Amino acid sequence: MTNEHIEKWYDLASTPLTDKVDANEKRIIELETHIHHIENHLKGVEDRISYLITENLKLVNRLLEAEISLERARNSLVRNHIPFPFTPSRLDSQT
Repeated sequence: MTNEHIEKWYDLASTPLTDKVDANEKRIIELETHIHHIENHLKGVEDRISYLITENLKLVNRLLEAEISLERARNSLVRNHIPFPFTPSRLDSQT
């Protein structure tokens, strides 16, 4: 053990008990405040995550609806013997 460590130990031992309790109470209050801030931040993050999940599900739903619509259009074209995908043609070549 170094002398510095021993000196710190004696300083701590010579500190009155009420000062130690006051210091601990202040530290507890600081930690409770910090925990409260973290809980508020966590609630905000959870709200944002919930919003993003909802928006992503809406987007997935729209994509699935578009895919279903495309599949229905393709089936309709196949039933009418129209090639799919469409063959590129110029409008002025038909006139």
